[in-house]
Amino acid sequence: MLDTHGDHSTYEELQAAVHADQVRDMVQIARRVHVADVIKSYLVDLADTSRNDPDLLLGISPRATLYLMRAARTHAAAAGRDYVAPDDIKAMLTPVLNHRLILRPEAQMRGIDMSAVIDGLRQSVPVPGLRPTA
Repeated sequence: MLDTHGDHSTYEELQAAVHADQVRDMVQIARRVHVADVIKSYLVDLADTSRNDPDLLLGISPRATLYLMRAARTHAAAAGRDYVAPDDIKAMLTPVLNHRLILRPEAQMRGIDMSAVIDGLRQSVPVPGLRPTA
């Protein structure tokens, strides 16, 4: 194997799957996806809730909120929609936030992990347009 593959790189044989102009087009499509004010408020509520979470040393920052909105736009565009739904935000919480939040050492010692904290955010912040059940 070392003799057969050691003197060349398969990198040189790679073919482009997408060209730069196609990527630019996809970015423009995602940027045009509408984010309603109620969805923006939902993003802010998620950030506020995370900042008050007793298990987090560092909650969702303004920059993380912005990237969460961008990821939700892309998720909606990939689903063929021109608007962001709460489910787009929920779907992007873990990929966007998993490395941006910081657990308190005490939470880690209790066995709390980041996925549990993110799931807690997902479940505790009311979705816009839904009334809480009594």
